[in-house]
Amino acid sequence: AFVAPVGSYRPNAFGLHDMIGNVWEFCSTHYGAYTKDAATDPGDIDPKRGRAVRGGGWSNEAKDVRSGGRNADP
Repeated sequence: AFVAPVGSYRPNAFGLHDMIGNVWEFCSTHYGAYTKDAATDPGDIDPKRGRAVRGGGWSNEAKDVRSGGRNADP
């Protein structure tokens, strides 16, 4: 269980390497629940919460490592 060097694994079907699962990706906005309304950019949903992070990291279970995975990080 460790962070892997870039390019350690084969590319996916699109020829892309290292897209998710190594480390969480910090987003520029704060975490919060999305509204049910359509939004192109929801912005800072809850400024009292930590920054939004996406993707999962090396210490997560495989089922939680996906681009739709989203959480807050203080």
